[in-house]
Amino acid sequence: MTTTDRATASGAFEPEDDGTPDIDDIALDIGRDDPLSPADQADADRLVALAEELGLEETDLDEAVHDAASHYASDSSNDQGAADLPLGEALHEVAGLRAAEINNGGLDSQIHYLVGQYGTKETEAMIRSVVGSS
Repeated sequence: MTTTDRATASGAFEPEDDGTPDIDDIALDIGRDDPLSPADQADADRLVALAEELGLEETDLDEAVHDAASHYASDSSNDQGAADLPLGEALHEVAGLRAAEINNGGLDSQIHYLVGQYGTKETEAMIRSVVGSS
């Protein structure tokens, strides 16, 4: 019988036979732990309207979402002391998959995620910088 990498109650992982994590068994929430406040929700909705008005396409924010998810995975990996271990690599892989899901949700999903990660002002600056660079 083989073992898989599953988080235990303490948050530790059981090693797989070859020492690499099974990404299907890693739960990584790349979002904030708390939902957006009503004010942040309203700001995110306003930023979605702004992005649409400025002609942004969902591909314009793909990289920002992946960067935010990667940053979150790095923090999580470092917190667990696994930055250079297979678990750290797996956390980054899972973060990339989750970021792709967010990106597939379109501008609304991307902007709400970015507001949750960076706040309204920084997200608005990202939106405006994308428009300014095209």
